[in-house]
Amino acid sequence: MKTLDGLIRLNRWQLDEKRRALVELETLIGSLHDERRRVEEALARERQILTDDPDPTIGFGAFLDAIKGRRAAIDQSIAQAQAKLDALREDIADAFQDLKTVETAEEDRVRRAALVRKRRDGAALDEIALTRYLRHRGGRGGVPDR
Repeated sequence: MKTLDGLIRLNRWQLDEKRRALVELETLIGSLHDERRRVEEALARERQILTDDPDPTIGFGAFLDAIKGRRAAIDQSIAQAQAKLDALREDIADAFQDLKTVETAEEDRVRRAALVRKRRDGAALDEIALTRYLRHRGGRGGVPDR
């Protein structure tokens, strides 16, 4: 049945698309973690400069506020992306289950069709054998060979 073949292709495509989105989201989360690490490194550098310099700079407070805001924004973005990632993983599991269900239905259909074909072929061979037997018997005066 072509319908199941098309449905299998559609489910595979949808599953592949969701997997691609998963990879993109994981890459985004990795980038956000890298950005968070860079912010922490910048803060550590500024603190080192502040401890090395005998004259504390007045701008460090503003810098610290900006770093805290940036860190909070990155953390929020990571949390949102992680929530999307978790939901996408569930969608992928559902899509995989849907694909397996359709593939199993197609395998069952193919198996049943093969069984029907085998039975039909067996019946045809039985009919041929019976016809040959009856012809053979008929040619000998109705007496079967012993």
